[in-house]
Amino acid sequence: YPRPLCEYIAMHKSLAVQKTLFDNLRIAREVAVIQMLEGNNITIKAHRCLSYFAKDQTPPLALRGMEELARTLLSALGMEVTKGGTVWTVLLKEARYQENLYGAVKALSDDRLNEVHLFLTVICFGQDNTNSLDADENSLFNLVAKDLNVDMRDYWTPDEAFLKRRNKTQLENILDASGAKKKFGNLLQGKKADLVKKLAKYFQSLLTKKKLTDEEQQTRNWLPEAMQFPAINPDASTQQADRKS
Repeated sequence: YPRPLCEYIAMHKSLAVQKTLFDNLRIAREVAVIQMLEGNNITIKAHRCLSYFAKDQTPPLALRGMEELARTLLSALGMEVTKGGTVWTVLLKEARYQENLYGAVKALSDDRLNEVHLFLTVICFGQDNTNSLDADENSLFNLVAKDLNVDMRDYWTPDEAFLKRRNKTQLENILDASGAKKKFGNLLQGKKADLVKKLAKYFQSLLTKKKLTDEEQQTRNWLPEAMQFPAINPDASTQQADRKS
């Protein structure tokens, strides 16, 4: 997996963990305390996964969920997103300049105040090094993801952005592993772009299809090893050999 694809994977996984964290307040509090204990001065530095997909026409499902939560919390604080702005610029940059921010926070119910507090800590959490796969089963990111039982199938499906970063051999492996080779194997002899577009569309179509054949279910269930927690790095043995030599 080259660096750009590792980054793509890390951002998707970080968003999925963030969204799942907010649905599990106890673990979110635990992560918040850990982050506070690890830092000296507490500052909000949102993980880059929130801005990484800004130019995508169809934002990831987890990002849409996080933005919806942000809008709800901004509304509770009496703030709104102006035309051309984003929930993140308002929450992380403009909120501090609100004339009566203290009054707005004081007016929050206990439950809503707790949600705002946790949200501000959750958006800082994600995979640390996004330039490589996180294959460390004891990293905080993977420990939390496993504790939350995060399944990337709930948040991600193979799309063009992923598939176009795979070469023909890797795409053939994907067809084999996902059970889609019978349907698309003949496209391996043609242009890669055609295969990528049709395969991505096929993966997407299975999300809403009510009845799946066994072959389609296998395709729907397929997940690249890099999207697991921890990630399984297929290049690990080669990299280890290179270090020894």
